[in-house]
Amino acid sequence: MKKHEQVLKTIFFHLDGEYTVITYFDEEEDIQKVKADEDVQKDEDEDIQKDEDEDVQKDVSFHYGKKRLIRRYNRYDKLHNKNGPAETLYYSDGTIRHQYYYINGEFHREGDKPAKITWRDSDYNCTIISKEWYDHGKLHRKNGAAKICYHYNNTVDIEYWYQNGKLHNKNGPAEIHYDDNGIRRYEEWYIDGKESYNKYGRMSPIEYKKNGEEYTPY
Repeated sequence: MKKHEQVLKTIFFHLDGEYTVITYFDEEEDIQKVKADEDVQKDEDEDIQKDEDEDVQKDVSFHYGKKRLIRRYNRYDKLHNKNGPAETLYYSDGTIRHQYYYINGEFHREGDKPAKITWRDSDYNCTIISKEWYDHGKLHRKNGAAKICYHYNNTVDIEYWYQNGKLHNKNGPAEIHYDDNGIRRYEEWYIDGKESYNKYGRMSPIEYKKNGEEYTPY
């Protein structure tokens, strides 16, 4: 691990009553443990607002020095925010690492938008690592891949097609791999979470050459 890299490893805390946040940073090849009971101050200006159902929604933030580590919205001890991410985690330099969207404690986001987004750190220009679409806690997307992973240059790496938490695509492969030039290299076919027949009627994946041509079907 290089000396300039500071990566948030672990966070654990309780939102109610006494709380503890433990963070681990890789710094100068040593692991430094920081206990929030003494060093991390709870954001004193809690933003308390009411959502459409008149239920109280709290914004709870934790900081290490001037650096925000995590921000959470919760309702009745469940992560919940109708108007944005319910949980945001940050790298030690203040850039966003994860954004999670929850409704009543379940991953969920309306409008065909991803409920989980993960970014690389600033050393890699904060490019996106992955996006995931959820419907009430299950990986699900009606007209597209429900999980997309990206290469460092922002091109698509892997597409996973899910419906109701199961790999599923009745109109094509449910898992597709690409190289960093956008050329398809590999695909697998699934229906309702079970491996299915490919376009040649065989129960096997299809691989592609670097130029995009298929290998001889087998």
